[in-house]
Amino acid sequence: MSTIVIYYEPWNRGNIIPTNFFSKIICRYLKAMHSKANPRNESYMRELALEHYHDAMFLNYSIENNCSKLKSASKIVLLYPDATGIGFNKIEKEVFSIVNNSSKVCVLNGRRRKFKLGKKERYMLLVRRILEKTMFFEFVFIIVFLIVTPFFLIFDWIRGRF
Repeated sequence: MSTIVIYYEPWNRGNIIPTNFFSKIICRYLKAMHSKANPRNESYMRELALEHYHDAMFLNYSIENNCSKLKSASKIVLLYPDATGIGFNKIEKEVFSIVNNSSKVCVLNGRRRKFKLGKKERYMLLVRRILEKTMFFEFVFIIVFLIVTPFFLIFDWIRGRF
């Protein structure tokens, strides 16, 4: 085995039935996260993997999470269904703890981007995942919008446009 392609679907967690106020908020948050990530489905990712790696062995981590086969692989490809690989932290740690130094770990995401995955890339992905999960930039925009809007209204009122 020369190449192993690992697919994982972190978004397929089943439907949460909201029973109270907090579960409704969590459901809306998860729906917003899913919408922002726009993850691709398994069949799309399988076709994408076959397009780039013809002779690769496909491993669905959601079904069989046995990574003992990775020791013999010369190349390991992680298939991120979204752009940043949300939910892949555990798999990345497991892959890097199992593989030897001669193995090459790459990523192919649902946006058809390929890149090598090293320490620097893992750190940058971690930062992007945190920003994406916390919706940091969305909240900053809301705060700036709420602060600036009254000044625009006053400016328009003074100029007679209101």
